[in-house]
Amino acid sequence: MSTPPPRCSAKSSREAGFTLLELSLAMSILSLIMLTGFASFENFRMYVMRTSCVQQQRNITTPALLYGFENGIMNQDVSSVALVTANTIAPELGECPMSETFDSADYLLIYQNGELFDVDCNVMGLQHAYHR
Repeated sequence: MSTPPPRCSAKSSREAGFTLLELSLAMSILSLIMLTGFASFENFRMYVMRTSCVQQQRNITTPALLYGFENGIMNQDVSSVALVTANTIAPELGECPMSETFDSADYLLIYQNGELFDVDCNVMGLQHAYHR
């Protein structure tokens, strides 16, 4: 007769899992990695919002030039809501991406000597100078 194979002895409770120190060290390393990831994500999110706001300002410049020419605006500041009410731009175009209210009055158009000089954002404080 053959002898049965030797049985594997059960591991002791000390070898069965991780120690509390090992688990806490792994958790702290993971939390540091997540913290740096969230900070980078927030910076990227703000960069995208700022870029989107400047793009909105650029999209307003051509309709704003037409509006100023048609209405004989010389030296004054006009809100983007004036362009929306004149059906020159869509209401969404007068909104900054960071705005919490939907009023289409987030941009200020500055005319000097009958020309569009600057488009300012009332929400983020960004300026987009118009250059031909």
